[in-house]
Amino acid sequence: GSDVDIARAADQFGIPWPVGPASSSIKGDYGVSVLPTTIFIDRSGALHGRHVGQLSYTVLVAAMPR
Repeated sequence: GSDVDIARAADQFGIPWPVGPASSSIKGDYGVSVLPTTIFIDRSGALHGRHVGQLSYTVLVAAMPR
């Protein structure tokens, strides 16, 4: 969806971290070939991991960089 759709969905589901669309530049930069793919990036911009496919909230929160 659009940036507005994504922001609305994140708000609706109470997601406090940044989310964004899978633009072709983001897909290329992070090697994303399948959606959904979740990329874990810390505050300094370092890549901490990638998960391909759907994942549960519990697994998502546990995998978030501290």
